[in-house]
Amino acid sequence: MCGIVAIIGNHKESDCLDALSRIKHRGLDNSKIYNSYLFSLGFNRLVINDKTENGMQPFEFEYLVGAFNGEIFNSIALAKEYGIALHSTSDIEIILPLYKIIGADIINVLDGFYSGIIYNNETNKIFTIRDYIGKKPLFHGNTEKIEFLSSELKSFDKIQLFEFIPKGFSEIINQKVVSLKKHSFPLVKKSSLKKSIIYSTLKRIPLNDEKVGVFLSGGLDSSIIASILSKHSKDAIYYTLGNRENQDIGFVKLLINHLQIENQIKYIPLPNKEEIGKLIEQVVYHTESYNPSIISNGLATYLLSKSAKNDKLKVVISGEGADEFFCGYKISNDISEAREKSVILLKNLHYTELRRLDLSSMANTIEIRCPFLDKEVYAISKDLPLKDLKDKQILRNLFTSDLPQEIIERQKTSFDVGSGIRKLVVEYLTKDNKTERETLKEIWCKFFDKNTADNDYYHKYPVFDKAITKRGINHK
Repeated sequence: MCGIVAIIGNHKESDCLDALSRIKHRGLDNSKIYNSYLFSLGFNRLVINDKTENGMQPFEFEYLVGAFNGEIFNSIALAKEYGIALHSTSDIEIILPLYKIIGADIINVLDGFYSGIIYNNETNKIFTIRDYIGKKPLFHGNTEKIEFLSSELKSFDKIQLFEFIPKGFSEIINQKVVSLKKHSFPLVKKSSLKKSIIYSTLKRIPLNDEKVGVFLSGGLDSSIIASILSKHSKDAIYYTLGNRENQDIGFVKLLINHLQIENQIKYIPLPNKEEIGKLIEQVVYHTESYNPSIISNGLATYLLSKSAKNDKLKVVISGEGADEFFCGYKISNDISEAREKSVILLKNLHYTELRRLDLSSMANTIEIRCPFLDKEVYAISKDLPLKDLKDKQILRNLFTSDLPQEIIERQKTSFDVGSGIRKLVVEYLTKDNKTERETLKEIWCKFFDKNTADNDYYHKYPVFDKAITKRGINHK
């Protein structure tokens, strides 16, 4: 896990160091910069697997240099299949030698989540890879003087243009990103869905002695993850946000009694009114957003991640993605329309919920892993018949024997509503008779160039924007 910065073209050596220092929170364990003619590649490291210097990036393999943010679950199997000798226990080391063998097809054999840069120092060509869902962020852009790649936009001032690196395999050519190859997906039977969800959860548990956490809301998705993990990780820590009167807490208590994990739960209280303003500012800065939904849900993620960091955790598992995959949102009573809009939500997930999840957690140097976002789970979900999808019915059916009936039947409740955090945020942001967006934009302008504020990335949420604008403390 890490933060990445690259600078292309003429620049001072200090430029990359400065940019990297601004996203130090993404990896506090070490930093390193590779410098070449007209190219620098910097890396902030969050150590999870190989704890030695052998696992330090940027990696170099013959004429290739690379830095990658993510986790490759099948790295050992790929090394055996392609006869690659690894020199570390880092799962990421496999990428450069594997790329040399199979080129752009690498995106269809890697099992995991990732974004990263491959530099050929013989040809000076620069390539990028990004997983199918865009789990880990990576941008390409230009300031007044510099062409860059970065995990977060806050690495640079006076950005004139920027774009997300596309999902798949791309090349940077003449200051433009050219997509060369898109992801393909396996054919998997519907009957394998429960098995796939269980396996995708288990492979996200760190292989070494790293403790793992779970973010728990008492909703269906996080409860499924907790039920799986409780059988396989006896020292996991479960984090839930809210005070006793908030609805999530009642469902969480039902679940932990059912799973017999009462001694592993941590209740994170809501902040008091004196703290909320400063916390909102921190979340606006880290998420680079002034969208009310990203901020209130981001604050919930931020507080849980902060607690996990205090417990010296590095990896947390979350139920993110199930709503988009299995039509969990109350978008429409017409399941065909709901699915169409869910497809739009899925396409934009990388700059809505996954952006909120990554930036709010990595602000506390916590890597969140999402079993529902597994490529195989997605491959099954996209071909499911409509009757299985309304209100995540297929998940309710599959896990009915694993969870309390009250949780199986619980209707979708937004994370920020169920925890009570939205009420605090809305009341604070509207106390001066301004809208949430107006107050948040004022906060946003303290940190970022107001001349770029109208860019969709900073404030849009496709499908839900109108509902977000009209929302109150209880709107779901």
